[in-house]
Amino acid sequence: MYFQKALILMLLVCTLKAGAQSFACDSTFFKVIGDPDKREEGHSLAIDQAGDLYLAGTQDNMGLLLKCSPNGDVIWAKTLDFSPAQEFISEIMFDSDGMIAGCGYLGSGSVAGQAFAFRFNPATQQVLWTKTYASGDTYLRGMMELPASGSFLLSSDTQSPNDAEFIEIDRLTGNQVGTTRKVYDFGTGEAFHEMEIVGNFIYGVGRFTDGNNFSQMRGTVSKLNLSDRSAVWTILTHLPTATPARLYTQDMIVENNAIISVTSGDDNGTSITQTEFFLQKTDFDGNVTMLKKYDVQGVANEFMQELVNVPDGYVIFGRTSVFSPSDLLIVKVDKDLNLLWAKRIDYEQNDNLTQIASIQSWTIAVGSDVYFTANAANESLGTSDILLFKMNAAGEINDSCLNIVIPVNVTVTNVPNPFVNNVVLPELTAPLSTNNETMQISDVAFIFSENPCPCPVCVVPIPPTNLSAAVCEGESFLFFGQDLTVGGTYTQTLNSFQGCDSTVVLTLIVHPVQQTTLAVSLCDGTNYQFGGQALSQSGVYTDTLATWQGCDSVAVLTLEFIPELSMDVNASVCEGESYVFNGNSISTAGLYMDTLSAFGGCDSIISLNLLVWPNVQTTVNETICSTDSFLFNGDYLTQSGTYTATFQTINGCDSTVTLELDLFPYYTSQLAAVTCDGIPFVFNGVSYAQTGIYPLPYPDQNGCDSLVVLNLVVNPVIPPTIFTESLCEGESYDFYGQILTTSGSYTQTYTNLNGCDSTIVLQLTVYEHQDTSLSVLLCEGLSYDGYTEPGFYTDTLQTLAGCDSIRMLQLSFQLPTDSMDVDLCDGEAFLGFTQSGVYTDTVYGMDGCDTLRTYFVTANNLYVPNVFSPDDNGINDHFEIFLSEPTSIQITYFAMFDRWGNMLYEVKDNNVVKWDGDFRGKPMNPAVLSYVLLYRCNGFEKNRHGSVTVVR
Repeated sequence: MYFQKALILMLLVCTLKAGAQSFACDSTFFKVIGDPDKREEGHSLAIDQAGDLYLAGTQDNMGLLLKCSPNGDVIWAKTLDFSPAQEFISEIMFDSDGMIAGCGYLGSGSVAGQAFAFRFNPATQQVLWTKTYASGDTYLRGMMELPASGSFLLSSDTQSPNDAEFIEIDRLTGNQVGTTRKVYDFGTGEAFHEMEIVGNFIYGVGRFTDGNNFSQMRGTVSKLNLSDRSAVWTILTHLPTATPARLYTQDMIVENNAIISVTSGDDNGTSITQTEFFLQKTDFDGNVTMLKKYDVQGVANEFMQELVNVPDGYVIFGRTSVFSPSDLLIVKVDKDLNLLWAKRIDYEQNDNLTQIASIQSWTIAVGSDVYFTANAANESLGTSDILLFKMNAAGEINDSCLNIVIPVNVTVTNVPNPFVNNVVLPELTAPLSTNNETMQISDVAFIFSENPCPCPVCVVPIPPTNLSAAVCEGESFLFFGQDLTVGGTYTQTLNSFQGCDSTVVLTLIVHPVQQTTLAVSLCDGTNYQFGGQALSQSGVYTDTLATWQGCDSVAVLTLEFIPELSMDVNASVCEGESYVFNGNSISTAGLYMDTLSAFGGCDSIISLNLLVWPNVQTTVNETICSTDSFLFNGDYLTQSGTYTATFQTINGCDSTVTLELDLFPYYTSQLAAVTCDGIPFVFNGVSYAQTGIYPLPYPDQNGCDSLVVLNLVVNPVIPPTIFTESLCEGESYDFYGQILTTSGSYTQTYTNLNGCDSTIVLQLTVYEHQDTSLSVLLCEGLSYDGYTEPGFYTDTLQTLAGCDSIRMLQLSFQLPTDSMDVDLCDGEAFLGFTQSGVYTDTVYGMDGCDTLRTYFVTANNLYVPNVFSPDDNGINDHFEIFLSEPTSIQITYFAMFDRWGNMLYEVKDNNVVKWDGDFRGKPMNPAVLSYVLLYRCNGFEKNRHGSVTVVR
């Protein structure tokens, strides 16, 4: 019944007129949407190419998604639920595929929670994917589509630590791109509230808190590189952080190379109840070009949170109080931020927006018209309804809403020379986990739409409403309580509360699931491309595709690979024989192949590996001892001669062996040997140490038996002789023909008359020269070892060993000199020197010698005149700062002010300061002006201030 009521309200067309009617009924509206027993909130708006509105919000603890007609009537409503916590949807948008992408967090507007995102097909009303992102409790504020990759970039700030962050996710799956999220931590609290891509950069605004109290809260404007989100610059605006102020920058737009942003808060303290709002223009280099303050009369706590661009200016949307109860507030300015009009919307006791902690897209502009949403809350019952407005360029809704839309006055103040503080935006990365979620979608049958300001309506027949829908085979479409699964035309007739019949005609198309069967046979060794894969194995494969209607299309492939047939033939013949292969007689060894055509057109290959075994002819030469025999072909041979035998090889071929047999003779020999005492004589592995005659059997060189008679003589050995000698370095000693020059033990062995070794041992000591090199530097007037003149001296001394010792002395006398560079800043002195020049002085040294020191002094002087006469007479026409040359002075800042503090002339980072006395194109009148001069000298910051008199 509720669903039928919603359709009845949807089909009421207020554009049916009887007689003249105001434009407001045609172009604007004010609707209240919701269930009176539940709590609904509107958070974000989006519009499709057909002009239909999509509204995201909450109903109790579930997400809520509505589709409304261009005149604000509800077409369908869905609840989105995947968690026991509240799905707080902070923003929705249409991506480049026409899908709805949304994001938010599991919490309320003022309580942070786990971040989530989803993608929704508005045509089929199906959720494509839902993901949660575990980065701690967070306020997930917004999202945008990256132009190159099509990925989504999520902007949020975590609760603890309170840092801003970017998360890039894949648009088709919702999975995180990369392994980390980019985090920005440049204070104790920061956030990106809104962002926009222009060219290769992201421009964003947000909030910065320097410290743990609200007195140092400022708005931020940032420029980031699109490729990696690294910071180009970030500025804090309005006031230095040392000055108490509590400011929130909530929204921005980019137009004509400028960033226009809206800020709310207290610029004189930390109040959240005594606030105004500000509009600011910032160029792409971070310079604030315009800042205006707006104070709504009769409202102490205005808080503006949305900014949209319309052809003739900008529309700002907010509320009259951060706390309940409150009214809605909407203000319009021109492109130069001048006020055009301001309206206060008072529908119920509490016309409110969600809490300050989350920033949503409540407002969208279509041409000169503006759509916006909010909540009408009944605090005592704990319920609220969604407010949906369409306002024209003049700030009107419709004629019968005049008691709700109330004009208000606004005081506008220009802020001259707005303060800008450049800060560093530290970047770091942090891990992030992604979880798949199953989102439950339910139709809402109790959403109703009321028009608190109804247009005049004539009771006339209402033309039929034609609807069209499409589903895939196996799905159903809910139409007035019917689950339709068959395509066709369905009609439902309703009665409106004004007595007019309303007919809804639905044309339903059911797209079939398409299935394609393929059978493919290929030769082995090839592959087949299917479903993005290169298949090389036989089998049945399935690929599911999406048709242009969004339904499944299944392709089933039966793939068979026919193997290549091959046969290997191994054959052999003896030398002189042949083998017949493929009709040919082959007598040469080798690998032969023949290719045939098998079943299916694939090749069949026969390979012949032919071996040709040779007939072997072998000659064997053998020699044996005269007492041995040799076995050959079954016979034991004992005589020299030539013997022949024929055998068969393992391959069946002939092998002929010829034996040439010889006999070794028997030998007898005499052996005389002499050795020394202690050195035994070894023969055939046996040692002999006594003089005597030994008959010894011994195998000869052929391995046959022979007899050796050993006659051994053993002679005595003489003991070694040892003596010592010494030399000086450079001398030598002749030791048995060796010329010795170094210390050591040397041995000489010779043979005595008995033929035995005799040893002489020499112990030689060589004493080194004790040479000394000495360099001595003396002050003038002193002497060393009797020498009083500079030069090189050589003395020969004698060591205890009687060897020479050479001392080489280099003697020098000097009066030391050195120099020092002295760089003076304006007004400084060194050792009494104040002017540039070269100065000398004698300095007493710690070594007792005087030093002649030269000082090269450079004075960096700066002259600031105190009077000039810009009368074009060629004399003192310009105010000019003069610097000595060369100079180390670097002027970093100079500014001239009049008696009221207005800046007349300014120079930054330039040593050329020259002013002609004109201000804004006009000559200055005679006056006494003040100046401030900041400069660096020798790495130190210096300043000067004074006065200058203008004379004409």
